[in-house]
Amino acid sequence: MGNILFCRKNINSRHRLLTREIINELDITNLQRLVLNNRYINVMKQMDYNTKKTTFLFNTLSIIITLGSILVSTLLSVDNSKSIVYNSNSTENLNQVELQKHYIYWITLGISLVVTISNAFIKLFSIDQTYIIRHFRYNELRREGWLFFLLAGPYIKYKKHSLAIKTFIFNIEKIKTNQIREEYAPESTSSKEEISYENIEYTNSSKSIIV
Repeated sequence: MGNILFCRKNINSRHRLLTREIINELDITNLQRLVLNNRYINVMKQMDYNTKKTTFLFNTLSIIITLGSILVSTLLSVDNSKSIVYNSNSTENLNQVELQKHYIYWITLGISLVVTISNAFIKLFSIDQTYIIRHFRYNELRREGWLFFLLAGPYIKYKKHSLAIKTFIFNIEKIKTNQIREEYAPESTSSKEEISYENIEYTNSSKSIIV
């Protein structure tokens, strides 16, 4: 499943604290610092929470489906073996086997219903796709932050953080918009990069601020 079931709250909280510390040390204006603290940090916090929630739900349902399927197969095998082993000449043994078969039947039925419902939830709400999308976009959001802080990657052409912040905010909003679009309108993801924002116009206008 790729991720552990339990949420690593302390690690994620430490990451947001470290990001705040870095933002406070950047060579940017007070307004730009306020925007980063109140927008970027909040977006990251929200995506962190949603990602952990989806991870817990997806892993829990997947474990139920996997273990439930194994238990159903095992109980059916036990049920069939008991019907062959019992002594037909003993009424007491016959009644005991029938009672055990009765219990096994209802336990098997209950587990089968739980497995079916869990699988239906995953398919109905596309939890498996949402799990992948949120992990991908959250990691992309964190990566974008580190590239901006180090003025690396797409920000290497800027000499100061104050000059690169407009491009950074644009990229953060694009990541958030694309995540929402992928979750609620997956059929339009093929053209999301073109219709999320006016990329071409922004790129042309941003060239004038590069020093």
